[in-house]
Amino acid sequence: MSEYYFDGKGKAFRPIIVVLMARACNIHHNNSRDMQASQRTIALIAEMIHTASLVHDDVIDDASSRRGKHTVNKIWGEKKAVLAGDLILSAASIALARIGNTTVISILTQVIEDLVRGEFLQLGSKENENERFAHYLEKTFKKTASLIANSCKAVSVLGCPDPAVHEIAYQYGKNVGIAFQVGQLLCQSVARWYGGPGGRDAGVVVLVTALSPSHQLIDDVLDFTSCSDQMGKPTSADLKLGLATGPVLFACQQFPEMNAMIMRRFSLPGDVDRARQYVLQSDGVQQTTYLAQRYCHEAIREISKLRPSPEREALIQLSEIVLTRDK
Repeated sequence: MSEYYFDGKGKAFRPIIVVLMARACNIHHNNSRDMQASQRTIALIAEMIHTASLVHDDVIDDASSRRGKHTVNKIWGEKKAVLAGDLILSAASIALARIGNTTVISILTQVIEDLVRGEFLQLGSKENENERFAHYLEKTFKKTASLIANSCKAVSVLGCPDPAVHEIAYQYGKNVGIAFQVGQLLCQSVARWYGGPGGRDAGVVVLVTALSPSHQLIDDVLDFTSCSDQMGKPTSADLKLGLATGPVLFACQQFPEMNAMIMRRFSLPGDVDRARQYVLQSDGVQQTTYLAQRYCHEAIREISKLRPSPEREALIQLSEIVLTRDK
């Protein structure tokens, strides 16, 4: 069960961005592209924490499909799924403890708390319209961006003693995490730029080109603009779960009648279909895309502070191409 999502068909965005960030920070500090074993371990830990969160999320949401196949809870039941997620988290905790760096341990344990708090935020809603977007972005940070931001910070701490570099890594990961999870079209472009087959970076290129698309704010857009086959999961899923994402919140500014739907979490018959139509009639999709672009641009601004390197340029490329994803 715990190996079910480690089948090579996931996005693997987190480990690849952590590897690139580790190398970029190492080059910035001492002009060395060599990675420490502890930095590689952080990349593995990040993917393990993410995978455990997927297993637990699917139980909470009673989801039946992910990545185009049945969820763990659908196949083995909720009790075993919860235990499988716990087992993955325990393995990640053991690997983290073995690194032996108390600063890094503190950084990454914050992620676990953020994931839980983010899930609680998702279960609630704000009555005040002005507070809803702040609530939405805070939830997005805790559930998605915290893991990326703190993983990037952790490898920077291991590779460079400069606190300014640690903050650059954190801010890049935070903005990237809110904005996107990298996809196939994006990664193919990075791979073509980053190096060819057989070079010293061939392993990284192969991993990069194996990724498939996703994007957190854009994921919210695609819930309204893509079909289930493209997404690998049912569309309008967030509405069916009672969640008001970016496109919905922007649409609500044009269609105030959506306020009542948001507060009752789209629970009445016809709410989901009506809300979807309001979103498609509004500029909610466009406004959410613009918001994602702003976060991408901020990520580029942060990472550009590091010394030029192929890894830094790859991180910039990831931010620049992300908005072309279609699933």
